[in-house]
Amino acid sequence: MTTPLSLTAELAAAQVIAVIRAPHIADGPALCAALAEGGIHHVEFTFTTPDVNRHLALASATDRWTIVSSL
Repeated sequence: MTTPLSLTAELAAAQVIAVIRAPHIADGPALCAALAEGGIHHVEFTFTTPDVNRHLALASATDRWTIVSSL
């Protein structure tokens, strides 16, 4: 289980967080999978992205990456 302290350490060590702000996302989990394959395992979906809650729910269903969302 990820704790706030371990997540903070993980984010600091990663040095890269993908910030997704798009007018449309076809498949959030596929986007996260492609980023993870490229070595980016921390993703932020901004709430300016339409349907962001659905994308967060679908993308959070796996432990291959860490989802970080902003308000």
